[in-house]
Formats: sequence, structure tokens, C-alpha cells
Amino acid sequence: FRYARYYKQNNIDYRTLIKAYGIRFDVVVSGRAGKFNIIPTTMNIGSGLALLGVATILCDIVVLYVLKKKYFYQEKKYMMVDDDDDLRPLTFQLFAKPAKKMSGKYEELEEDPTINQHRGAGPKYGS
Repeated sequence: FRYARYYKQNNIDYRTLIKAYGIRFDVVVSGRAGKFNIIPTTMNIGSGLALLGVATILCDIVVLYVLKKKYFYQEKKYMMVDDDDDLRPLTFQLFAKPAKKMSGKYEELEEDPTINQHRGAGPKYGS
């Protein structure tokens, strides 16, 4: 295709004809301007978050019930609990004396004597 470049130099009009080879891409941008409004913005963000939640549920359904390796994924996603001791909250387990054996798999655990040092006398900071 051909196109011209027009310019002025010393109040004299000039034109340069250019013959170009290749593919020409014409990009046309159009649209409508408007004011920012917080209500549609928050609705769009909420809808996007809801769609992310639905996508997670749908992916879980497909992976856990449809795929050929569903048993592998079920085994990795869910943990089987054998003993009620495994259900104690983590904060309780941190300060309690450890059990002798947990679920028959773990060796005997020793109690750490430094676990409750923060409750007694110790260095006072900030005084």
C-alpha cells in the first residue's frame, strides 16, 4: 500500500510518497465515557468473588467424583481421623502433655521443659 507524509519546511509544503510492503493492521477504538460510581463497582467485585467460590466447588466436584483418579484426589483432600485426641484444638495441644502414641504411627514424644517458660518469672521487657 502507499501513503503520503506531509510536512512544512521554510514555509514550503512538501510531500513524501511511501510505498510499503507487508500486512497493515488498523486498530479502531471506540467507546462511551461515564462517571465512576461505587455501587456498580462493589456489585461487580462481589459477583466476581462469588464466581470464584462457585468455581472452587465445581472443580472439587469434577476432581472428586468424575475423573478416573478420583480416589487419589479423595485420599489427598480428606484426612482420616482414628482417635479423638487428634481432634483437640491446636492451642490446647501446644500446652498439654503429649500423648504416648498418636494413631499408632508416631514414636513416643518427650515433653519440652521450655514450653511454659513464658508464664513464670522471666526478663521483663519495656521497664
